Amino acid sequence: MEEKVFDLVVVGAGLMGSAAAFHASQLSKISVCLVGPPEPKNRQEVEIFGCWHDEGRVYYRISPLHTWQVVSSRSIERLANLEELTGIKICTKTGCIHIYKDKKKHEENIEVSRQLDLEGQDISHTWKNIFPFLNMPEGASICYEEKCAGHLNPRRLVEAHQKAAQLAGTHLLKEIVMTVRPSETMMHRWEVVTESGTVLQCQQVLVATGGYAALKPLFQHVKPGFVPKLELRTQTVAFLQISEEEAHRL
Repeated sequence: MEEKVFDLVVVGAGLMGSAAAFHASQLSKISVCLVGPPEPKNRQEVEIFGCWHDEGRVYYRISPLHTWQVVSSRSIERLANLEELTGIKICTKTGCIHIYKDKKKHEENIEVSRQLDLEGQDISHTWKNIFPFLNMPEGASICYEEKCAGHLNPRRLVEAHQKAAQLAGTHLLKEIVMTVRPSETMMHRWEVVTESGTVLQCQQVLVATGGYAALKPLFQHVKPGFVPKLELRTQTVAFLQISEEEAHRL
């Protein structure tokens, strides 16, 4: 692999990098290499983790933002195609419940759903008949998106994109990249060096490492010494735990 010159090396094998490698692999006569570490078995001994190391993300289409509706709808369609191509189950279609204290936002969503035929249902007064096991806020406005909504598995999504990319000829190297440096020859433009010392020769580099973009010198192909300025943001995550008896019942 060290002697091959790739048209593109994608650094970062997570949600974005794996998807990028897959889509690049669909271009004719483009050789692609995807490089990045797998999910660690022992979290105490590594410094890099992926935002995809979990089992569930909500997906839905209904939104007052038109761009979100279009992107989400097309993404959901592509997920179905990806499942068919790879045989890997990514999505679980359970539907999605939108709960609002602001009645105006709820009415906007219902109207958007009607206009775009997204089949959202106003269950503000009937939810107890549909979901008797839930406890909703008193007086809340509730929209039920039954179709093309549910939750997906990020681990399986990464796995599916990598498998589909490999089916199209992408090389997958499960290593951490230490640096990207300019080539000293005219045969290729850049060299991607991994933790083990492997050198990947390529013409183009795409860095898709997310929050770890500033951890290693990965942008020497942009500007020598360049370090991206990252903005730290918080994200609310809910960890739900049920008893063994309830798990067995479910």
